[in-house]
Amino acid sequence: MKKSILVLLLFITMLSCSKAEQPTSPWADSTYWYTTGTSVNPNYVDVFYIVSTEILSEQDEQGNERYIGRNTPEELTYIRAEMDYARQMFGDSVNFFSPYYHQFTFSAIGLPAEEFANVRAQASEDAVAAFHYYIKHLNNGRPFILAGFSQGSMHLIDILKQLTPDEYSRMVVSYSMGYRLSAADTANQFVRPAHNAESRGVVVSFNSVTTPDAIWPVVNADAATCINPINYRTDATPATFVFENDTLSVHVDTNYNVLIVEGKHMDDYRFPILDAYCQPGNLHHWDLLFYADAIRHNAYARAYASKTTK
Repeated sequence: MKKSILVLLLFITMLSCSKAEQPTSPWADSTYWYTTGTSVNPNYVDVFYIVSTEILSEQDEQGNERYIGRNTPEELTYIRAEMDYARQMFGDSVNFFSPYYHQFTFSAIGLPAEEFANVRAQASEDAVAAFHYYIKHLNNGRPFILAGFSQGSMHLIDILKQLTPDEYSRMVVSYSMGYRLSAADTANQFVRPAHNAESRGVVVSFNSVTTPDAIWPVVNADAATCINPINYRTDATPATFVFENDTLSVHVDTNYNVLIVEGKHMDDYRFPILDAYCQPGNLHHWDLLFYADAIRHNAYARAYASKTTK
């Protein structure tokens, strides 16, 4: 009898030690998440947002180039600025979640293809892990919107491909701003390009230029689809919008699956940092800014309409 009790106690002790040794997810730490300090409203849809590349370059203590950010206080200043913008873009009628994942730096884009793929995979793994934690511990079964810009949109595609059928059933829409969907991406059952302004469970993907000559391959090579976020047309039908008192026209170039933006002052939107990667006329920097109001209105329409279609 005593021997049996000792064996049982030993088993319980071993079990307790095993549980204690299990690693805790870093995403359980609230400091890994952007928050506005507001409580979650169970009647609101969630927005899970992944930021773009906000770290240009970084070096270690020996002066060697690092290609994955460390989320230092200085880096977080820039990362939070985009999160603040995205939070305001989607407005107050959503629950907003955005992880401080370890992104790859802008300098990583210049690496040889295989090295860049490895660095990108590291950043994506972190972003995907954050999403899995969010779904399991923070979402509580609510409908959700996925959104990201540039690098964030890259990682969104990896998240989409790993959704379960139950998770996909709750996904309202995914906004892949400033990044393309390839034919290989759209072969996945959960990566369905948007073709209108109403359907749920689809991906809204677009990139903006003033001319196809200015396409940046890293974000638009092999684009298989594109939709105009102003009129939600996939053909060349133009739409006008106003950005900071400047009236612009935008339409889809169906040959390259890219948005062509036209206006009287397009030189004002030049972003010199991209000159080393593509011809002048690339509007990648503005893909988040130009269409912010249109994205918010469309997100609410898809999320809160009484009747929507898959």
